[in-house]
Amino acid sequence: MGRAIDPSRAICGIATCFGVPSQTGNAWSVDHFDLVLELEMPVPLKLNHGPIFNSWGLTDSLGTVERFAAVQYPAEGVLIRGEIGDADGFGDSILRDIAKSLSFEYFDPAWSFSVGALWDGEDQVILRELSLTKTPAYPDARVLGVGPEAVELFAMLTEKRPVSR
Repeated sequence: MGRAIDPSRAICGIATCFGVPSQTGNAWSVDHFDLVLELEMPVPLKLNHGPIFNSWGLTDSLGTVERFAAVQYPAEGVLIRGEIGDADGFGDSILRDIAKSLSFEYFDPAWSFSVGALWDGEDQVILRELSLTKTPAYPDARVLGVGPEAVELFAMLTEKRPVSR
């Protein structure tokens, strides 16, 4: 189930899409992510697939992603929930920026996700990291919520409900 996170620092969104070719031509299926979905191992959350360079050195990651689920809505793909840490002060400004961009009702969200993965040569993706980016491989791989709303959204989209009559 993953460790408890600070809801005020939570982030949720679609990390990658299934059945849609990326800008490089790759098209993932849910079967490619079996290991990711079953193990739920934490992976680093980075910014544009790398560290953040600053005047006192570098900040390796923004936080971690620990929850993964295959979903069909709002896009068919991998839904994630993670936590943005302090990240030497960068985490707070990124959380504010994402929250502000999501508050604009008439504009597309500015922040998206991108998967940093290795291919096992057969049929499985080995997830190295996830990144926040403004240039995703898939237009639907985007941040859906931050803060307590992200925790609630992940729970709602992954809830197992009985079939109604």
